[in-house]
Amino acid sequence: EEAEPNYVIASSTGITGVRKVLIEDNSKPCTEENDRDRCMGVRIPISDLNEDIMEQLISTTYLTQKEKNFPVSELIPVRVDHDDFRGVYASHTIGFETKEAGISWRIMILSPVSAHEDDTIMPGDSMFQVLITSVSAGFLVCSTL
Repeated sequence: EEAEPNYVIASSTGITGVRKVLIEDNSKPCTEENDRDRCMGVRIPISDLNEDIMEQLISTTYLTQKEKNFPVSELIPVRVDHDDFRGVYASHTIGFETKEAGISWRIMILSPVSAHEDDTIMPGDSMFQVLITSVSAGFLVCSTL
């Protein structure tokens, strides 16, 4: 949802953004021992999602996008460095609004990005001399024009 505190509406990862808690004490989760009549579902703001790595990824992405004021035409990188999972994602948000239905949502898209350690040319690499030579030649040609 667009409005604070920004709840999850749907997720392709299966995250519901809802927790089952005891009616008499919303701070305590429902367990299998609890009677269903004593439990209720409460919505969790995106920023508070943290039960598993996918929830943490969505929460981290949301907070990163929010910090940058949800830029419409910019991909924002999100790095996850967790004990069980490491990765880089490109994130993007798109607004969705239907005034007739009173809906104002923000669609957040996450795409995994491949990251390689061997995508850097360092001094001593075979391509380093080729790169320096071509850059120097380009600089000389441009500076003579």
